[in-house]
Amino acid sequence: MNRSWHYLLRLSVFAVCLAIPLAAMSQTEGGWATVDTRVLLMLHPDMANFDYSNGRFSREKSLEKDINKVVAGLKKAREQAEKECEPLRARQKKLFQDRFFVVQQKTRALQILAPGDIERLEREKVQLQTAYRELERQRPNDSNAAKIVSARKVDIESKLAEISGHLTGTDTAEQRQQKAAKFQEQIAVIDKNVADIALQISKIEDKAISAVYLTAEETDNRLKKIKDEITSLVKQAAKESKVAVVM
Repeated sequence: MNRSWHYLLRLSVFAVCLAIPLAAMSQTEGGWATVDTRVLLMLHPDMANFDYSNGRFSREKSLEKDINKVVAGLKKAREQAEKECEPLRARQKKLFQDRFFVVQQKTRALQILAPGDIERLEREKVQLQTAYRELERQRPNDSNAAKIVSARKVDIESKLAEISGHLTGTDTAEQRQQKAAKFQEQIAVIDKNVADIALQISKIEDKAISAVYLTAEETDNRLKKIKDEITSLVKQAAKESKVAVVM
C-alpha cells in the first residue's frame, strides 16, 4: 500500500476525531469517534478494479486488452453459460413448485378442519374430478402429449387422494405431527436439491466470466483482505490520536 493511502486514511480518522464531544475533549486521553468504513472501502486503491455492476474484481491482465474484444468475448461466454444453465433453471423452477405443494400438504396435515374448510375441499374435489374426466377423454397425437396427459393425471390423482384423506381423516394430534414431520423431511430434501442446483449455476456463471473477472470466492477473499487492512489502519490511527472508542 502506498504512503498517500496511509496518509489519506489517517487524515480522515483524525478529522473525525476533532468532532469528539466536549466532555470527552476535557480528558487527556480517551473519548470516542466515528468513521464511515464504507467510504474508506470505496477510497481503497484496490477497489479501482471493482466492477460494482457485477460485484466482482476485474483481472488486471483483462484491463490491458482491447475493451471491445473483452466485451464481445464476455457477451458470448454469458450467452453460452445461459444455455447451459437453462435446463438447471427449469429443474429449479419445478423444485420450487414441488416445495410449494409439499408445504401446503404439511399445513393441511396440521389443520383441524372447520365447516368452511370441508366445503372448500369438497369444491376442489369436484373440480379435480371434472378435470380428470376431461383428461381421460383426450386422445394424444404423439408420445410427448401422452406423457403430459399422464403426468397431469398422476398429479390430480395425488391431490384427490390428499383431499379424501382430509375429508375422512380422524388423525390424533400426534399423528398429525408425525405426518407434518415427514413432509418437513421432503421439504429439506427439496431445499438441498435447490441449493445444489444454485451452486452448479454459480459455477457455470463464474466460469463464463473467469477470463475477465475474479470468481465469487476470489472476490470475497480480496474484499476481506481490504476490509482487514482498513480495520487495522483505523485502529492504528485511533491509537496514535489517543481515541479510546471508534464506532
